[in-house]
Amino acid sequence: MLGSTPSSGDPQVKSPKDGTLCRVNCAALPEKLLESELFGYAKEAFTGTVRNKGGRPKEGKEDIPLLVDHFNHRFNLLKGKNFEAVSPEVLCFLMDYPFPGNIRELENIIEYSFISCKGATIGLEHFDKDLLESHRKTMPLLFTMEQEEAQRIRAGLKRPEFSG
Repeated sequence: MLGSTPSSGDPQVKSPKDGTLCRVNCAALPEKLLESELFGYAKEAFTGTVRNKGGRPKEGKEDIPLLVDHFNHRFNLLKGKNFEAVSPEVLCFLMDYPFPGNIRELENIIEYSFISCKGATIGLEHFDKDLLESHRKTMPLLFTMEQEEAQRIRAGLKRPEFSG
């Protein structure tokens, strides 16, 4: 929460715990430190961390589509690609995923799939297989539908007009 001292009018951050004011110069903090304080980190993510600190994707699932769009735009600029969207299945997966690593894990998932995707739309097939397997138990219907679609495609490709 922003506040100001009665005499100076300088913006400060008010701690919700004890009501004290603490001035924070965000420009002076390294980007990764600021990010880890705002969005959290996992135990042993850095040297000396002994506990988890929660981040927003765990608390703000409604922000995931906006964050996905942000990361997509960012990677388009960085990698010189023209990625357009994620499939509805990807968005469903991300909304359901618990994000133990918080926002950085979401960023890493998007970056991995961005690199492995050669088209304009990221699908679950572009995700890391270990990630999908670890989350498979919580999304059995989605994987069943995906497997059925893959079987239909394989069967279609075996038809005489597609075989060489």
